[in-house]
Amino acid sequence: MGFNVSATMVVLFLNFWILIALALYIYLRSPVKGGRYLILLLSAIAIWSLTAFFEELASALPMKIFWSKASYAGSASAAPLLFLFIVIYSGVINKVKPAYHFFLWFIPVIVFIAALTNEFHGLVWPSVVMEPELTGHRAAYAHGPLKWVLTIYSYILLLVALALIIQASIGSPRLFRRQFYALALSTIFPWLGSLAYLFNISPPGVELTPVFFTITGLFITLSITRYRLLDIIPIAYPVLFKSISGGVLVLDNRDRIVNYNPAFRDMFQLNHHHFGKHISHIPQLEQQVTIQLRDSGNKYSEIMIDREDKPCWLKINASPIKSFGKKQVGSLYTINDITDIKQAQKQIREQNQELQNLNAMKDRFLSIMAHDLKGPFNSILGISELLVEQVNKKNYEEISEYATLMRDSSKLAYDLLSNLLEWSQMQQGGIEYNPEHFELTILIAEVATFFTDSARQKSIRIHTEVPIEVPVFADKDMMGTVLRNLVSNAIKFTHEGGQVTIKVIKTAKNITLSVSDTGMGMSQKRLNTLFLTDHVNSTPDTGGQKGTGLGLVLCKEFMEKHGGTIWAESIEQKGSVFFITLPF
Repeated sequence: MGFNVSATMVVLFLNFWILIALALYIYLRSPVKGGRYLILLLSAIAIWSLTAFFEELASALPMKIFWSKASYAGSASAAPLLFLFIVIYSGVINKVKPAYHFFLWFIPVIVFIAALTNEFHGLVWPSVVMEPELTGHRAAYAHGPLKWVLTIYSYILLLVALALIIQASIGSPRLFRRQFYALALSTIFPWLGSLAYLFNISPPGVELTPVFFTITGLFITLSITRYRLLDIIPIAYPVLFKSISGGVLVLDNRDRIVNYNPAFRDMFQLNHHHFGKHISHIPQLEQQVTIQLRDSGNKYSEIMIDREDKPCWLKINASPIKSFGKKQVGSLYTINDITDIKQAQKQIREQNQELQNLNAMKDRFLSIMAHDLKGPFNSILGISELLVEQVNKKNYEEISEYATLMRDSSKLAYDLLSNLLEWSQMQQGGIEYNPEHFELTILIAEVATFFTDSARQKSIRIHTEVPIEVPVFADKDMMGTVLRNLVSNAIKFTHEGGQVTIKVIKTAKNITLSVSDTGMGMSQKRLNTLFLTDHVNSTPDTGGQKGTGLGLVLCKEFMEKHGGTIWAESIEQKGSVFFITLPF
């Protein structure tokens, strides 16, 4: 072979220092993804070269075996470290988890421990002899089963690494592809060195695999200096492409699918069979891409697709991809899910429309209120003038009649203004909901007593059917307002000699309170609009006085504050029943 011991030692010694220099060079450069594993790889190969050097230097067999055992610290680590560097570089994973390390290093660690204890089992080398005919009295090792396991395992890791490089190079820009090619070529050299040693192609008893691994390190360093591999960080391209939250689609100038990221794949439920297919294989996009974006020259478009039986809005932005000669070679489309934005816009439109409707309703309502307020105040003004005339004439009989009319008109105006003030405060949040525990029976008795005089004037009987104790948790002031309005209305719309009944029924879920009368009743049409603000209208009571129904609107809003309900049932000329419920 013409290869002497001194030459081998020189090669291994120089190899060690080359590796140290490469590791230091990479360490001093800016930190990059995967750079740590590359430095560890170069350090492991340096250890391998140095131990091989000392093995060549040793003359006694025990010392040669000692350095051979030590060399497994580097030889068993080289392939896993190269694999880790390529995995990080190719963008397969961003962080190596502890579980990955356990499975990756299991075989190398077992082999290293077995090498240290080989004299007890012979699984790494069954035998070793000094062969004097070999120059320098080299040790010849027989290959045991664990040596072959480590070799096959290393080949598998290198093969997978090569596959990852090839996969990463597909669809990458031309500059990145050159770097990938250089890296792929670097993974081949360790195979050559290992095969040369296993099949005795290299000088007898000499394993030059660390030298071939050094060539791998040189190729990677060449990529650093020649193609600026770690400065440009081609890993950023696939990682960025995969990590973009929006969809990304790349088409060539024939509208064929060149590449897409995971977000786009998930949007349209695609698989790897779509690569190279025409855009028509994605019907939801074809028209937008070929007509609205490309042919019409628009930069973006919005489309709606169905996703899990729900409408989904997507915004598509188009950008041309041009070569260095400024010729368009394809198109890049970014697709963003704007469903939340669309829903927010829809909600804003609905809220604006609701606000406009509320404003229109309030304008109409206030117009009605202003009209209805004129009635009692005109009556008061007119009656006051007549009253002055009758006072001057000392017509006391007429004075009494006009005073009664003025009192009724004033009371109506007062009730109307009170309800209007409470309703206005309610709309502006001026009335706070302050619930407390109290006896509803006591509140009913107070309200019934309050209207005793009003009912007596019309010979109306107020009857109550209430349990002895009805504890509730509610806003006492609001409930008082509700009860007063219901009882007041019942008295107003009940003919003389009628009856108003207040009843309470307790169930397992709620308390139902009803106020019924034997009065005028109302039509179904009136019932349907009874609690609507935009349908407030004047309704004359038994005395001809008109009400606006604002009190019932206020009652409805108060009951909603309590999580309760209010409704009415009525038969014309037979009476009405108003119900409210309070949850426990």
